[in-house]
Amino acid sequence: MRTAHNRKVVKSVNETIINRCLFDPNERILVGISGGKDSLALLDCLSSIGCKNLHSIHIRIDHSSPLPFESFCADRSEFTVLDTDILSRVQGSSRRNICYMCSREKRKALCNYAVDRGFSRIALAHHRDDVIETLLLNLIFQREISTMLPAQALFDGKLEIVRPLYDTPEKDIRRYAKEERLPVSDWKCGFEKDSRRAWVKQQIKEWQRAFPRDKIPDNLFSALHNVNPDFLPRKP
Repeated sequence: MRTAHNRKVVKSVNETIINRCLFDPNERILVGISGGKDSLALLDCLSSIGCKNLHSIHIRIDHSSPLPFESFCADRSEFTVLDTDILSRVQGSSRRNICYMCSREKRKALCNYAVDRGFSRIALAHHRDDVIETLLLNLIFQREISTMLPAQALFDGKLEIVRPLYDTPEKDIRRYAKEERLPVSDWKCGFEKDSRRAWVKQQIKEWQRAFPRDKIPDNLFSALHNVNPDFLPRKP
């Protein structure tokens, strides 16, 4: 039986789908599975709220990586593993931002798979903390104020990325995964700890420690929905 906390997470995901008009539960949805806590929790939540036509896919970037979540995904969806050589290709690159390159290549493979098989929506497991971190990453490194959207159209609307965990904090997902004993993969590529995203995540933690009475992540997320254009300059 689910705990009260986990029932609340499932309810929150369902409310995000409804309130942000992401998709109809009867639609054919492709769920991206990394093997981490977020994507497995997403698939579990979608299955729990009654999504009947779920398909899931894992883009394996290294043939040696284990798949402890295979039966878990197959029980909740039609599951596919797509083997690629992405890791070896990005390792041989001279560019510094390996994590960005890997993410881009995985996204490309995922979108190509979806288009080839007639999917119109892909559900990804980006949560509220990912949204906040992306805002800061783009601000600091890309010189623009932008972040992920709960629903994002691609290829002139032929394909849409949806994020049902958009309003869910990472700490809630972490607890969900632990209490539901999700078969989270412990495989690491070796680059994650050195990524810019890891650095931004650490900065937010340090800000929170410096100002414990303020809810820094909550404030950053709320700011995205409270933009005051009168106090933002226009490009000259």
